[in-house]
Amino acid sequence: MNFLNNLGPWELAVIVVLAILLVGPKRVLQIIQSIREFAGKLRQMSSEFTALLQAEVREVQDVDREVKGVERETGKDLKTTVQEILNPFAAVQSELQAAAQEMRQALDKAVQEELGPIGGIQPPAQATDTAPGVAQEDTGPAIGGIRPAPQQKPASTPSTEEKAG
Repeated sequence: MNFLNNLGPWELAVIVVLAILLVGPKRVLQIIQSIREFAGKLRQMSSEFTALLQAEVREVQDVDREVKGVERETGKDLKTTVQEILNPFAAVQSELQAAAQEMRQALDKAVQEELGPIGGIQPPAQATDTAPGVAQEDTGPAIGGIRPAPQQKPASTPSTEEKAG
């Protein structure tokens, strides 16, 4: 009944006087009585509806909490299950990678032993090896893991002029 808060005492007096003139004094009391009863029933229905809505909201919040708890548990369980499944695969993968690396190294070694330096290019492991008594020049950085073969010069050979002289 918020509309009554906006009415002043003079407006209420005018409404009561008009009601008495239009309906009569006995009938006005009956109308006021029925309005009060209707307002009471309306309040009761409103409070019941509000309580019902609040109960539903609480139930939805409880279900939401339960769903979130299950999601957290399921997520953790799923994560650990996936890790348990993938752990053996990770171990196998690392073993395969190690075996592949060993195979590459063995193959590279076999090719080096069989073919030796090809086209003046030596692999990085042999690029530092020099024959005794031979100086090695710096050939610059390796390109693609392969360093060009160094130009080898005799370390101490007398020139022809020195021999003649």
